[in-house]
Amino acid sequence: MYNNSNENPPKPPIITTLTAANLEVAKWQKASQFDSFVDLEGLKWNLAVVVNQVPDLHDSRKVVWRIAIKVTISITADELIETGTLDRVKDARLIGLLGTDIIPMAMKPIVYTVKNEEQARQIVASTLPKLKANFPKNSLDETKRLLVCRWINEQAVFGV
Repeated sequence: MYNNSNENPPKPPIITTLTAANLEVAKWQKASQFDSFVDLEGLKWNLAVVVNQVPDLHDSRKVVWRIAIKVTISITADELIETGTLDRVKDARLIGLLGTDIIPMAMKPIVYTVKNEEQARQIVASTLPKLKANFPKNSLDETKRLLVCRWINEQAVFGV
């Protein structure tokens, strides 16, 4: 209930720490240009940082921060051919299975669990620059081929 009493003033609206943390990370990522990376072959990968609070496994009365860094891309067979990941002749059957579909690829998320918000900030602030610096140094051709094969298997099994 609203009141004008000086003894019991109204409380400000509650903004959850988790919502504020996700907004803060998203703004910082965009401002620092850590929302996407370009790999060695020239493909632009998207990066998302997801922050959650989960119960501590050792003390159920406490919560810990879980930070998941997710790297994804949506790509076509033509782009994989252009970058040299797939060879038009050697991988003709694979390219035929892909067709003109857009293939969503996601690498295994990098997950950290920390005790407080400050540690979460430090992890994100130290991990993303390292990731961005190392991303263009290594070829991801083999990883992309594995992700393409996984996508084809999922299509065959589930018909998605």
